[in-house]
Order: sequence, then structure tokens, then C-alpha cells
Amino acid sequence: MFMSDTNLQARFDRQIAHLRSVYEHERQLLAYELHDGMLQELAGAKWALESVLAQVETGQPLETNLLESSIDLIANAISELRQTVLENRPFTLGQQTLAEAIEEFVSRLPQAKTIEFELKFDVDWAQLRGDLVANLFRIVQQAVHNSLAHARPSKICIRMRQTSDAINLTITDDGCGFDTESSPRVGLGLESIRERTKMFDGTCQIESQTGAGTTVNVSIPLAQE
Repeated sequence: MFMSDTNLQARFDRQIAHLRSVYEHERQLLAYELHDGMLQELAGAKWALESVLAQVETGQPLETNLLESSIDLIANAISELRQTVLENRPFTLGQQTLAEAIEEFVSRLPQAKTIEFELKFDVDWAQLRGDLVANLFRIVQQAVHNSLAHARPSKICIRMRQTSDAINLTITDDGCGFDTESSPRVGLGLESIRERTKMFDGTCQIESQTGAGTTVNVSIPLAQE
């Protein structure tokens, strides 16, 4: 079955609108992450170094713990910046499958040593277009970051299964749960996932209860061409 030119144009226009919305949501998310992470740490380091400088100028005994604290804060900021740059590079699989890319992403997370990740995939990767694969990766990335930032989980499960006409993705955590209306930062992350899903005419359902964890269900239809 072939789409008419009118239907193709309408679909293209919808995807462009969703892409613009995704871009704005993710810009806001990045601004929050920079403000609450790296900028706070660098501000703390600046205060510590200014205190040491004042001690030097007035001839007071130096508090070496302030120097050590500033070094730790700067090191943390560098680590966070390196991780942010790595995760915001254009996504390319190279010789990897999407499953391998997700496994690598999870293994590089600082929390990988303290949180259990369960990954299950039942997908024919050869059937998936490159733009859909990249989008699925970004959805997984955003859902995992949301969980780590807000839910304090001990376990995160990522499952992806292909049916005859759709890709079904589920990300579940056993964290504290949340009210999606109570935190704009959580809301932005979820809205980014929703918009990415809409780009491919998919559906997104998010289930969460306080104390009962969170589940993100995404279903994206496979194009019938």
C-alpha cells in the first residue's frame, strides 16, 4: 500500500512539528542538568578557592580541606560534563545493534555498579529503519535518566519486543514513583518521550504511583510499505 502525496506531506509535517517540540524539551532538560549539576559544583569550588585565597592574603593558616573539596567538586563537574557531551553526540550505531548500543550506554552510567539493569530484546534489527533505531535509543536514554534522577531505583528493566506490526518498548523501575504534574523536570523528560513516540505515530503510556515504581510503555507501528 502506497501513501498519496498529500498523506506523505501531512505525515512529514507532523514529524517536523514533533521534532521541534522534542528539541525544545531537551534544550530545557539540558539547561536544568547544567544548572543543578555542574554549575552548582563549580560555584562550590569557586567559593572554596576564594576562601583559601583570603587566607593566603591575610596570612592565616591554610585550610587544606578547602583545597581538597574544590578539587573534588571540579573533578565531579568534569566527569558530568564529559558524560553529557558523550550522550548528546549524534547517535550512530556503527557495527552495533541497538541492543548492543543500549548495553554499552547502561554499562557507562556511573550508577551501573550500584543499580541492577535487566535487558531483554526480541527484535529483528534488520527490519528497523535507522531513524527509528536512533529514536528508540533516545527514548531509552531519557527514560533511564528520568529514573536515575528522580526515582532512586535499585533495579531498572528495559524490554523491547517486535510483533508483526509494531515495536513494543517497556522501561520499568522499582523506585519511589512520582506525580508527573508535581515536577516540571520530570514532566519535561516524559514529554520528550511522548513527542519522540508521536514522531513515528506511536503511543506512549506512563504508569506511576508513589512508592510503587514507574513503567513507561511505548508502542511504535512498523511501516507497511
